[in-house]
Amino acid sequence: MTDLGLLNDGRVKSEMLIYLLFDKYLHVTKPRNYREKTRKEYLLTVQKKSKTRKIIRREVGQQLRYLRRNIKIIHFLLDSYQTIPLKIKN
Repeated sequence: MTDLGLLNDGRVKSEMLIYLLFDKYLHVTKPRNYREKTRKEYLLTVQKKSKTRKIIRREVGQQLRYLRRNIKIIHFLLDSYQTIPLKIKN
């Protein structure tokens, strides 16, 4: 379950980055990221009393695919900027 939790955390952080990088003046439409759907799927798996290997493996793969998609979106959004628009955290 540790892998699944880490993937979920990464997915949530990537969704935050998409939110921060999106600028309505530079980009035509905000990319879809299926935030509600992915959270529901994650919670359904985590809250099951008995989780088989098959269930865990399927959910890990699903979370990996969502995270991969979010990373592609982040790269796409960053391509429209001259420099990285995020502030340095001290």
